[in-house]
Amino acid sequence: MRTRALLAALVLGTGLLAFPQVVPPTVEAVGPLPECRIDDIYTVPRGYDDYSVTLVDWLLRVEDDYVPPDLVPVTDAGVPGGGFIREVAIEDLRAMGEAAAAAGAPIGIWSPYRSYEEQVEIFGNYSSQFGYEDAITYSARPGHSEHQLGLGVDFMSAGGGNPLPGDWAT
Repeated sequence: MRTRALLAALVLGTGLLAFPQVVPPTVEAVGPLPECRIDDIYTVPRGYDDYSVTLVDWLLRVEDDYVPPDLVPVTDAGVPGGGFIREVAIEDLRAMGEAAAAAGAPIGIWSPYRSYEEQVEIFGNYSSQFGYEDAITYSARPGHSEHQLGLGVDFMSAGGGNPLPGDWAT
């Protein structure tokens, strides 16, 4: 019996060595990586129907007056909290809220859609309190926030308070 097991292991091991290694194909980039910098370039596309491909980041932004036309209350998703989110995200938010509750870790909404003016105030407060160089590491500059797209949401534990950076463990 032991001989059969050793023979089977030897045959199996030899067979595995006979298969060629899988190597991922070489990929060529479309150009050099952009330099790491902060800028104010208007993103393209940035229309309301382009929400799934609209990118905002340290470089790319939307206009000051960008306001999604289909904002609905987050409570439409059955998740506690205030404010609004794009209607296209409400079903996903509902599913996320239900899954979190089923897992015994219900969530609430701390900060959903923010206007440009609200982001000016938030970023300005962080900058004046902690300095610009610190603030840009955790807060988006006005026009550069997913919140202005109506798709970014800051969550909290249901019944909890402000989810401070790095405080989710508590």
